Amino acid sequence: MVGVFSHFLDVSKLLDWYSENKREYFWRKTSDPYLILVAGVLLRKTTSKQVSSVFSAFVKTFPDIEALNSAPVRQIEESIHSLGIFRVRARQIKEMCKIIVEDYGGNVPNDYSCLTHLPGVNDYIANSVLCFAYNTQVAIVDTNILRIFRRHTSNSNLTLKQAKDLSASSLPSSNFKDYNWALLDLAAKVCKAKIPMCTACPLDTDCLYLKNLSIHNSENSNNK
Repeated sequence: MVGVFSHFLDVSKLLDWYSENKREYFWRKTSDPYLILVAGVLLRKTTSKQVSSVFSAFVKTFPDIEALNSAPVRQIEESIHSLGIFRVRARQIKEMCKIIVEDYGGNVPNDYSCLTHLPGVNDYIANSVLCFAYNTQVAIVDTNILRIFRRHTSNSNLTLKQAKDLSASSLPSSNFKDYNWALLDLAAKVCKAKIPMCTACPLDTDCLYLKNLSIHNSENSNNK
């Protein structure tokens, strides 16, 4: 499976598409581990557009781990109220900061195991910190990127672990940050959950989902 996928995932086309269609967000313009970690936590179960609307103000109010750690939970709740589930987020953020300050001297850890043991930090967030803050060559896969891989392989049962392995097999050695961002943006702008824009996809040539769809449409047309 990995060999097949790495053959038909055209990384060059993906990166060319990304250079013309990338989304611009504040947290993509920094390598600060704190900012990338906070962005990842806020982005859980929330759209990038929603987080973007509060992120700048959040960072101004809490410019570093120490400021966020010393802030009352109520203040954190108020700053992210519009994102939803704000009480849970605020509590997790507070607990996360406390551990980072007490156990890591206020420095966001650069170890996967340490990161995933922080409250509110999952595999995706941990790898985002490692990739975008600490320049680690690692594949990032969330449920949206999983959708791309399921469609590309025409395997609706593909697991997150399998998708991550497949993505890692195509991960470029130099442009791995752009590669991960490109997949995130492709899922958001083209390979959408409900109505994918297949004709605009840079990977359409080898997408098994699109091939099967084309065959299905052709058969229906011939039966009319």
